Amino acid sequence: MLACLFFPFSESVSLQNIGQFFSEELIPAPLRGVPLDKQTLPLFYSWFQPLWSGEAFPGIVNTFVLSMVSLIVTGALVLLTLPGQSKWFAGKRFINIRWVGVVGVLVVRSVPEIVLAFIVMLLAGPSMLPAIIALAMHNCGVISHLLQQQVDGLKLRADHPRGILLFCYEIMPRISTQFMSFWLYRWEVIMRETAILGLLGIPTLGFFIDSAFEDIRYDRAFMLILFAAALNLLIEGISGRLQRSLNAIPAQ
Repeated sequence: MLACLFFPFSESVSLQNIGQFFSEELIPAPLRGVPLDKQTLPLFYSWFQPLWSGEAFPGIVNTFVLSMVSLIVTGALVLLTLPGQSKWFAGKRFINIRWVGVVGVLVVRSVPEIVLAFIVMLLAGPSMLPAIIALAMHNCGVISHLLQQQVDGLKLRADHPRGILLFCYEIMPRISTQFMSFWLYRWEVIMRETAILGLLGIPTLGFFIDSAFEDIRYDRAFMLILFAAALNLLIEGISGRLQRSLNAIPAQ
């Protein structure tokens, strides 16, 4: 509360600059000081069209592709790592393997995605691959941790199958709804995280936003931020609707 009251009026902050930022610099350059009408509309279009074709549309496509590939890899990693953490698969005979799996998941879900992406980028070079690996590892750790608690809490029959048959025909059918719900929720998170990873040079919307800020072209950055927000809202709406459909399915 005190920060909100006193910080805006400190000597290092100019209210005039703040007002100029919101009233002028965020407004598209052709519309500053003039209304949007038939005369200024062609000027706005000449400003908007290169931004859309050169940055916004490629950024949206790259952001969507990166999020979808990362989501699919995340799901595959969860299916591969989940048995190594559960007491039903790594029991007393393989207690060391189980602890390795638990600790490994703890590490990857504790390290920020941008740090993982930076490490992989140093090894593999700048591309979408470091971002995919980083996003998949981190979100796999989060989902695996949540599902591991549910898997260990299941009550199985005394004559339950073993190994891969147990996982495919007993465990997964009973946790599939929770798995899909967590998976879809992390899709929303992955979509937002791709903007941050754009700071590493990956050509998502975040990359173009960062470039616009570096060029002190705040109107272009603001327009790209609006596109990123709209994309996130779209994905959140799709994910939320699918999650509600899953929650409506009776529990097994």
